[in-house]
Amino acid sequence: MILGTSSTKISDAARGANQNTQNNDFAVVQPFLLNVPGSIADAEGTLVFNDNNAGTNKIGVTAKLKTYSFSNSPNNNFIILDYTLTNNTASAITNLYTGLFFDWDMIDGSGAGDRTEWDNVLNYGLVRNTTGGPTNYNGVALLSGNNFGFYAIKNDGGDGGFQIYDGFDDAEKWQAISGGIAKATAGPGDVSNVTSAGPFTINAGDSIKVAFAILAADNKALLDAAVNQSRIKYQEILVLDVKDNSTMPTEFSLAQNYPNPFNPSTKISWQSPVSSWQTLKVYDVLGNEVATLVDEYREAGRYDVEFQSAVGNGQLASGVYYYQLKIDHFIQTKKMVLIK
Repeated sequence: MILGTSSTKISDAARGANQNTQNNDFAVVQPFLLNVPGSIADAEGTLVFNDNNAGTNKIGVTAKLKTYSFSNSPNNNFIILDYTLTNNTASAITNLYTGLFFDWDMIDGSGAGDRTEWDNVLNYGLVRNTTGGPTNYNGVALLSGNNFGFYAIKNDGGDGGFQIYDGFDDAEKWQAISGGIAKATAGPGDVSNVTSAGPFTINAGDSIKVAFAILAADNKALLDAAVNQSRIKYQEILVLDVKDNSTMPTEFSLAQNYPNPFNPSTKISWQSPVSSWQTLKVYDVLGNEVATLVDEYREAGRYDVEFQSAVGNGQLASGVYYYQLKIDHFIQTKKMVLIK
């Protein structure tokens, strides 16, 4: 992924200005988790990352990626990548573009004879081999709107465009994501491409959705069919996702433990309307931490955990204890009593 608001403000994980290095502007908040089956698709993945590794040049975006893949026709020729981009800064992010960079190599290790091009009927980028290599077609399509862009790259620059054998610098990345259909073809040869969307404005604290499909099929007709079907399926997913989210909590809350007083165990319940890092800890009356019950990234939802008076190799003494929940800026503490 490449994110950018100008030629001097780019966050990405593509190859860098030095061709031997990969940029590392994205910091993982929640590692990729795969659920099989998912609630909507046969396999669903979730990943959360931000661009904090870009340091003082960061844009200030957190991305939540949800992936959807299907086992059966007509949905088995694509994977949907649905990004929710959230503005973490105190002011609006304007002129934001985002795109996916692929260096294809249809013939593994060489890319000889590959050609990439923009389909201006269905509006997506594709790649194929023209010299007797693999006969399948691959592609990338924007699903979430019509503000698409595409840049075809001949990696050695032999067709008048920039090359990336000498590195892929920020000015070239900005050109690739922000220029609309800036370069529609490249090859045959070793090729790459960038399929993009934008511009976007995200107000402080707000979010936008940007979704792409990665596609593969045995021929061009089947690839076209996969593009059309992926766009239909994405609209279905949006409806189903809203239905799933309709039962989601709309506010933070930490419930009173039950039973209370308790011996030897009690249940603590809470809810969060946002996906974030969550911590739930238990303290004694002097403020000493006696147990960490939760310390991890969790999706928005409702949760509960059982607290046992046996901690480690010992037993807690009778008395008053406090449990505290922290989620983003939300902090709440409640009292519970252990009686033996």
